[in-house]
Amino acid sequence: NILVFVGDFSQVKLTDFGSTRRSGQLLRKGDDLWLPYSSPELCQVLSSEGYHAHPASDAWSLGIVLFVCLTGEVPWQKADPRDPRFGQEFVPWQKRKSTRQPKTFSNFTPRFLRLMRRLLEPKQDL
Repeated sequence: NILVFVGDFSQVKLTDFGSTRRSGQLLRKGDDLWLPYSSPELCQVLSSEGYHAHPASDAWSLGIVLFVCLTGEVPWQKADPRDPRFGQEFVPWQKRKSTRQPKTFSNFTPRFLRLMRRLLEPKQDL
């Protein structure tokens, strides 16, 4: 959770409202999962199905938070192959099957793009 106190982001606090879990803890996917911030692995988990807490999911969410802070929008509605901005633009670029950069990532520096590629890398072992 990020609390923004000034519109120019000069006063920001990171907080926890009780959702912190130990790595490896079994969790249930509920309706409170916000899809634009969820990794592809979490999006694939069926409702009320269990999954294990993993730091890779936090890295994914951090990448999305950085994206939102810099652009004011989410990069996609859901990290799902059926979402055009994710499945048709981001995934081929992420897997280096295409050199075509996603439109929503076009204003970033090469250094920041490398960071985003690392943070937003799907982890199949969750």
